Amino acid sequence: MALRRHRSMQKCLVSAALLLAASSTALAQTVTVKEAYTRKLGFRTSDKEPNWISYSDCTGDDELYFETTLVKAVGYSLEVWVGSSADCTAYEARLGSSPTCWQVFKTSAQLETQKVTIRAQDVIAQNKSTDGTWGQGSGTLADCDDSGAPSDGQAVTFYFLLVDGTGQPVTVGAPATRQTTYDLVGPPAPGNVSAGIGEDLLVVSWSASTASDLIGYRVYCDPKPGAQAPANSPMADAGLAGATATDAATDAASGGTSGDAAADATSDAAGSGGASGSGGSGGGGGNPNCPSAALVPGERPDSAYQCGSVTSKTDTSTEAKGLLNGVNYAVAVAGFDRVGNSGPLSSVACGSPQPVDDFFELYRRAGGKGGGGFCAIGADPSPASLALAGLALGAWLVRRRRRQG
Repeated sequence: MALRRHRSMQKCLVSAALLLAASSTALAQTVTVKEAYTRKLGFRTSDKEPNWISYSDCTGDDELYFETTLVKAVGYSLEVWVGSSADCTAYEARLGSSPTCWQVFKTSAQLETQKVTIRAQDVIAQNKSTDGTWGQGSGTLADCDDSGAPSDGQAVTFYFLLVDGTGQPVTVGAPATRQTTYDLVGPPAPGNVSAGIGEDLLVVSWSASTASDLIGYRVYCDPKPGAQAPANSPMADAGLAGATATDAATDAASGGTSGDAAADATSDAAGSGGASGSGGSGGGGGNPNCPSAALVPGERPDSAYQCGSVTSKTDTSTEAKGLLNGVNYAVAVAGFDRVGNSGPLSSVACGSPQPVDDFFELYRRAGGKGGGGFCAIGADPSPASLALAGLALGAWLVRRRRRQG
């Protein structure tokens, strides 16, 4: 009888222990993170890696907002640690002598639902516990210019932990985590940049890049589109305008031959224009023919100077528009990646937009009365008509040669 009572007591004790263990597990400290989150600067479109942190997100001091649900958290700290490869639940990874994780959020856990704010600059700064300044709020604008960041991005993991006073996690089971990638660096600069002439525009060309993260190219102009000429002198206008057209027309009206008029037009157009007619190509540094403090090869471009773009990695030219005829422009090109990061600027090319007129526009401007076409000269043309036609033809050929050059 006593033996039976003893065995019965043992069963009761085992059952009580199991119930206590189950109860303890059910009431253990846990952190749950809501799947959806928001951002201070909003999200990019789905084709531009909306969950990544870009250079502009960093410089704009973007913040990521997560909502957590805590169980039995009072008396502990809710902390968020970030790592690129290490398991941040380990004490040594966070607070050891050679930490590999860094803290981006900490608060005393008092509420069942706790909002977590993570600054993009804190994620990128990677200020660890052995650094002089670390933890939430330690990242700065200067950290955005991380020259050692990989061009295709750095993947990182957020660890949401309940931690006791000794720095040890108290959460049961696998920690709540979220992943993101920060990408601060755009593709390498393209080569062989040149600027061809158009009316109120430049045709900018470059060599295609093979960078894996390349999406397209942006063109930058100094002065900015629509701005007046900078301190450096504008390139000479090689077109038939102003004194050039007047001098040539005077030659024709005073009895000169059409050949004289055309020769004068050709001489005036080509004489002072020189190499400027076909634009220029930049060297390894700034271009002395179009000095620019805004466009520095190898540096990040200022978006205020953008004057054109293409959204294909295979494109090798585009038009820089919104420019002014006769103004000397410095032009450079940079690639951009999937999150919109611009890479470093290319070498600088020079170019000056010029009026582009066809033969009959020049003919009528020089005094021609015909409506266009060979028959407009008439069956019995006068020497003056022939001179005007020759003048227009000569000037048109000069412009055509200049554009092709």
